[in-house]
Formats: sequence, structure tokens, C-alpha cells
Amino acid sequence: MADPRGAGVSLAVDAGGDAGSAEAVVDVDDGDVGGAGIEHAEERGYAAEARPDPADYSNYEVDKLIGDAMAIVAAIGGPDCRFHLVGHDWGGSIAWALADRYPQRL
Repeated sequence: MADPRGAGVSLAVDAGGDAGSAEAVVDVDDGDVGGAGIEHAEERGYAAEARPDPADYSNYEVDKLIGDAMAIVAAIGGPDCRFHLVGHDWGGSIAWALADRYPQRL
């Protein structure tokens, strides 16, 4: 069933937990919700092999974390696409910030 609001992308923002992906930001789960794929984005810093300098706190500013998530959405669905959003653990705070900043996209 197609989403009547036109949201063709689902994004789950997570703190990483035990996934331990070697990719900098994205770990794609082959999920399927009503015909829309689910992209699982681990926050920056959780993949040891691709971690920005943890001593430089500016690498982890909320604006950069939001930018990471929005870049994933744009790469998958285009620069103005609407999307479903789920946040877990520390990713929940990024989901709240995304919803506050981009309510028209959800």
C-alpha cells in the first residue's frame, strides 16, 4: 500500500549499539514497510574504523548529525522527498531535532 502522503523513504536513526558497522554513517537493513525500504543510519562515531576525531567535539554537533541524516534521505529519495522517521537510543534526540527542523518533510 502506498503512503497517501507520498513518503517513500523510511529512516531509522540509531546510536549504533551492537551493530558495529565499518561504514561511517549508513548500515542498510533490507526492511520493507508498505513497499518502502528502511534505511538504518548509525550516528557518526559508532564505527571505529570510520570515526571522526573524538577529541574534536565539533564533529558531533547536532547540526552535523542532522546533516548526515538528511544527506541519506536526499541520496535515497531526492532533495525534497518526504520520509518516515524513527529514532532509537541517542538517535531519538536526533529524530526529535529532525522533526522540529523539518516537520514538512515527515
